[in-house]
Amino acid sequence: RWKDLISAEMKKQIESPSTTPPGLAEYIMAATNDQIKCAEYADAVLQRMETENLIKDRKSFESARDLLNVTMDDFFDVATHGANALLDLAFNDVKEPFSKLHTSTWYEEDPMGLIVATLRDYNDDFKVHLNDYMFNKLIDWMLERLMIAQMDALRNRGARLKFPACTDRLEQDRAAVFNFFADYKNPKALEDDFDAIEQLHKFSCSTKRTAYINFYSMKRIYHDLPISLVDDILGRRDDMDRSSIKEVMDPIKEKFKDKDPIDATRLPTIFSKVKQ
Repeated sequence: RWKDLISAEMKKQIESPSTTPPGLAEYIMAATNDQIKCAEYADAVLQRMETENLIKDRKSFESARDLLNVTMDDFFDVATHGANALLDLAFNDVKEPFSKLHTSTWYEEDPMGLIVATLRDYNDDFKVHLNDYMFNKLIDWMLERLMIAQMDALRNRGARLKFPACTDRLEQDRAAVFNFFADYKNPKALEDDFDAIEQLHKFSCSTKRTAYINFYSMKRIYHDLPISLVDDILGRRDDMDRSSIKEVMDPIKEKFKDKDPIDATRLPTIFSKVKQ
């Protein structure tokens, strides 16, 4: 019920913001915090049951324990839904600057700077009002969303990778995002989180000679990298004609045909969430 209510109010906010009363974000944060408090209380009850042996009968204890665990999962589920609704609000506010990434506007303005500034404003509010645990989870989810959005933005309408200017611009965008998240997470740990976008940008800026090597390095780690993304990126380059793209893509396509049985057992990576 709580999830349905949050979703319904979110839909109104995004589709008709001018007719929606203010305070939705504050309401969602309060509801999210309440869910965490309830989960913590249920966990405290469970701990007392176990340490003080409050229920003597084993079957009754196991039944109560299982019920409390399910209840805690439900509370966390609603809290997670609330946190993701907050992210929906934040990312809805940066749709326009995201649409400008890698387009002609990107070379003249700084849409990523606007994205980071907007998300920072949201985080200032989230940090004050959200439970610490949920705020840290929200930052993790925000990071993943931003990585995926950057990848998808390489396919923006009107996107064009102009050389050599795009190389510096991509690096500047990554630095802006990294410095933003370094305010909330350990910078050393962030290096692993940024590996996928760094490798994708490195491939995007490859020479014809190094393109396959950079692709292979990426594919070896990110087994679910979509070939459509690789093809689209090459098609956005202003320094490659059709014959050059074909020359680069032919060995890459052969590699995609060479299915590694181990890949079927590997966990999905962030590339499984980009537009196919």
